[in-house]
Amino acid sequence: MNRMIAASALLATALVGPWASQAQAAQPAPEADEIANEQMVSFYEQGAIGKQVWVVDSRPTPKYISGHIPGASNLPLDVLKKDFANGYADAWVYRNGVPGWNQKAQPLQAEAALLQKGNLILLDTAAGQPTIVTPNNQTLQMSLEALQAEQGQKLLAGLSRNAPLVVLDRGDMNAVNAALEALRDLDFRRIAYFPLGAWKAPLAAAPALTTVSWAPVYAPGQVSPKAFEEAVASGKFILDVRPAADFARGHFKGAVNLPIEDMERDYAQLPKDVPIFVNCATGAKSQKTFDILGRKGYANVAYLDAEIACKGETCSIKE
Repeated sequence: MNRMIAASALLATALVGPWASQAQAAQPAPEADEIANEQMVSFYEQGAIGKQVWVVDSRPTPKYISGHIPGASNLPLDVLKKDFANGYADAWVYRNGVPGWNQKAQPLQAEAALLQKGNLILLDTAAGQPTIVTPNNQTLQMSLEALQAEQGQKLLAGLSRNAPLVVLDRGDMNAVNAALEALRDLDFRRIAYFPLGAWKAPLAAAPALTTVSWAPVYAPGQVSPKAFEEAVASGKFILDVRPAADFARGHFKGAVNLPIEDMERDYAQLPKDVPIFVNCATGAKSQKTFDILGRKGYANVAYLDAEIACKGETCSIKE
């Protein structure tokens, strides 16, 4: 029997493998087809992902290259929906996705395309070794001990905690995890690692940096958390594209809910004569909604690319 993923617009990641009945018996999931954080971590720690268990990340490719569960493949939702009846029946859902993975302090793997895109900080703990140096990124090379000590804290102190940091993996995941943990302790939110062996361009000597800096670069249509919060406060049209159940648990004050899975069918319910500000749970569906509405002739749409957590009408934004 073919065993693959059945994904939906609700998912950040979906999972399939031959251990379903065992997983559900050992770790009860909230729903019959759902994998909990603990079970996903167990698959990873056992080295099962990509072997006995296959994970497909159904987020847009830019989200995937920024950081995904190691071993996961990317199959964006709009591509998957074109061939949904694919014959794979043995499937589960990891609804918590990347936010749930982060809650368990597990590593995310970046792709070379992210480094090529630029505007991030590369952290290499192999001091003095040839490393990745590009015009569009900053490369910071220091030992793990220095990173964990006052030297690292001082060098990174002035950085926005939203700055994307990528730790280079030279084949020692213990060192990678220790570096990622040090960055978590400093409250950095956008961290991942990249296997140095996946880099095909030449290496070079790292520059001697005494300061590092970073500023966000927003894509067309993307707004900052501050601008989104101002839109909420001023009563702008806020479109929440999460599932109805998630919306019911909490949302921005005054928001209107139209789940993204209904967008192609029901988009005409949305006004064209006012600005629309779109949010979801992580930014993936917001960006997709921006693309959909653009194709439908909506010219005044902005989206929030950030994680949100809501209780009632009180929401926090984590870029």
